[in-house]
Amino acid sequence: MDMIDNALQLFTTNGIRPVSMHDIEKATGEKWDSKINKAQLVALCVQRLQQQMAESVATIPYDEARPTEWILAVYKNLLDHLLIVNLAFFNDLKKHHQETYEHLIAFGDKLIFDEVKKVLQKGKEQGLFSKEVEPGLECTIHKMMLERVVWDLRFETQRYTTDQMFTHLFKVRFMGIITSNTIAGN
Repeated sequence: MDMIDNALQLFTTNGIRPVSMHDIEKATGEKWDSKINKAQLVALCVQRLQQQMAESVATIPYDEARPTEWILAVYKNLLDHLLIVNLAFFNDLKKHHQETYEHLIAFGDKLIFDEVKKVLQKGKEQGLFSKEVEPGLECTIHKMMLERVVWDLRFETQRYTTDQMFTHLFKVRFMGIITSNTIAGN
């Protein structure tokens, strides 16, 4: 494990503010390069987190016969990956590293948007989804519904399991666009 991985582990477990550079040096057994400050290290850690998120999606084999199950796998991988992160990490990131926080959120939004759009376009070409479906519009609606779930989670007004979130976000919204052939095949 390198210094960025160790710092990311400490930040995602404890939050950013309580972790000192000394804590990171102690965890890695290396002397910290004083040319990089903590804010720069946080940005490097967020880049690593984004890389891990993208890799977790890339490892999911696409099942053309069951696009809804593939999207569930995307959500499950991303959520399982993010659920190990302490809420203090996101709170500290948002409060003290706003630009880095916004970059992480935009990256996650784009990753999900692009993957869902790709599946909708493939499904439409294969006749699994109605020809009237506009993938970009559906993804925008999907993203707005996802933001609602994130809002509920942040303020703990609602607890969702991955399956509940998938049902809430995807199955309910997209049942109207799935062709009857797809339903019979699932």
